[in-house]
Amino acid sequence: MWRPSHGKTFVKSYVNRGHERAVQDKIVEMALNGNGVRETGRVLGISSTVELQ
Repeated sequence: MWRPSHGKTFVKSYVNRGHERAVQDKIVEMALNGNGVRETGRVLGISSTVELQ
């Protein structure tokens, strides 16, 4: 993150991990094992809304 002199914060590089193939496979695996949406998002470090898309 980069913080300019006026105090606002900017994200220099944004990564949407939910669209990576390995993460998608892990979401499916966790869902088949009975894990909930919130738990899966917390474990993988992604938003629960990404899982539902």
